[in-house]
Amino acid sequence: MPLRTRHATYAVAALVLTLIGTRATYTRAQTPQPINPVGTYSVSTFTDEGQQMSGTLTVRAGEGGYTGELVSPEAGTVPLRQVTTNATNWIAMFTTTDNALAVAWLQRQPDGTFTGTWHQLSPGINVKMTKTK
Repeated sequence: MPLRTRHATYAVAALVLTLIGTRATYTRAQTPQPINPVGTYSVSTFTDEGQQMSGTLTVRAGEGGYTGELVSPEAGTVPLRQVTTNATNWIAMFTTTDNALAVAWLQRQPDGTFTGTWHQLSPGINVKMTKTK
């Protein structure tokens, strides 16, 4: 067999062996994990009367869900009733001092903060939270 033909035969054989030995592998797209809300957050927002309000939100993992509270000089201690998250958003429900329901809808920003609005069965009020621990 001429040298040129022999090299071509070896090349084809190597290609066939490579193809036989190679298994196709597929990577399944990873499902984004829900946000883990457990931690302590610095919160800045406004009261429903329009006054600036700041405080600390603490979220703890509990049996069957999350517990915690928002503590601020303006609102006192506001118990956290429920938190639901997905990969980019979370919804937190609180019981206000006058026993009303307040709901905060927050979206994770590229810088790691969460921004959104909170509602006490009234027009939304802007809120921004930064996780501090």
